[in-house]
Amino acid sequence: MIRFALLPLVLVSFASAAEPLVKPVVPAKTMTRVDFALTEGNGKPFMTAGFVPPKMTKDQPAAVKIGLSSSYPMVTVLALKHWGYDAVPGKLFTLPSLILVGEAKVMGKPAQVQIKLTNIALNVVKTAFGSDENVSGADLQISLPQTLLAPAGQSELWMTFEDNAVLQVNYPTAAVKKTGPAEERKPAEATPDADRVPVKLTLTPGDFGFSMVAFHGKPAVAKAKLCGFDVSMTAMNLVYVTMPTTREYMLKPDDGDFAVVEGADRVSKVGKGTAKDLRLTAATGAGLKLPLDLYFETVPLNIDAEAQQFAIYLGPGYFKQFVQAPLLAVGSDGIPRLYGYALKGATLDPKAKK
Repeated sequence: MIRFALLPLVLVSFASAAEPLVKPVVPAKTMTRVDFALTEGNGKPFMTAGFVPPKMTKDQPAAVKIGLSSSYPMVTVLALKHWGYDAVPGKLFTLPSLILVGEAKVMGKPAQVQIKLTNIALNVVKTAFGSDENVSGADLQISLPQTLLAPAGQSELWMTFEDNAVLQVNYPTAAVKKTGPAEERKPAEATPDADRVPVKLTLTPGDFGFSMVAFHGKPAVAKAKLCGFDVSMTAMNLVYVTMPTTREYMLKPDDGDFAVVEGADRVSKVGKGTAKDLRLTAATGAGLKLPLDLYFETVPLNIDAEAQQFAIYLGPGYFKQFVQAPLLAVGSDGIPRLYGYALKGATLDPKAKK
């Protein structure tokens, strides 16, 4: 059973010239830290390598690209058929097993390793973003919580979003299978610019939602007070919103036709717009405990005219413009947190007028 409760605040992959925003934690003796190198295509989600074991033992495992999302696992009917499985669009399908390929230190030496996940629940679609074979270039898409293996309080997970993006997860050592040698990689370091300050944003467990202070010049309303962080929005230099949200905040789409965009088994009409601002609750200072608001001004929007729920999402493709070296970490308390170095011009005193 995969459970979502993760890491005592950790960071190996980015540090300041002084002290890292998140201090490294050595894995327990029974655990091994595994690194999964992530690739990013144009407009595609972060992906890592893996295998889908065959349904029939005589067949060879299928090498796959595994896309990562914050919370929505997905696969097409045709992809499952290639692997010997039948499924129905609109239904959940449980993939018996999925193997992730990563690197770890085994007996003190870097090695290529495999982690076997079991019973992966996937939303089945006929087509995803214009393809009946893949999900934005990945053979399947899983959520970050599904990469875990250990019980709550033992698993640890963190993710970076720079050019050398990496997903790191702690697994029970017995579950880490060595498959060959590997070259040791040094973690990237980030030295913040003089015009930046360290920030921490706390997200809601499970759905990765930021606490929103204000949007389009108006205080956050009860119906739409969270802004989701979607790790699959890698190249989207904008914020995604729905029509109910724009109406709630009295925000008007730009003049012009709405473009037809294919989603997961649905077609949406998507228009453009601009919000005056987006303001999120954050913290800075010693111990990252001093209240601070992260403030984005003149925010470009993609407005989905078909979706009926209240929703606002931003991803690393937009976030990285303002925050250097972002790191997503989730603590043993089950609470995700996003760290980085924000431009001073993108911050406000919480007491300032909203």
